[in-house]
Amino acid sequence: MVAPDGSLSCLRLRLPDGFGSPSQYLVLNGVCFVYGQEAILQGLSASWIITRPTKRGKLLRKREESGVSCRLGRDRRR
Repeated sequence: MVAPDGSLSCLRLRLPDGFGSPSQYLVLNGVCFVYGQEAILQGLSASWIITRPTKRGKLLRKREESGVSCRLGRDRRR
């Protein structure tokens, strides 16, 4: 997910309903934020492992990853 230069190699943004796109997501490559890059990378790296039994009694280990929600805004031009 993180490229060697520190940028996000594959950032997937969820598009709002009715946007008119054939896909629900917009994929961006090589994204680097000027402010908050460390906080975004820390949030994306958060994950945990869930262990639960299957119907046959075997234990299933599944990795759950977390998503990051942020509001992107534009500064007002003077």
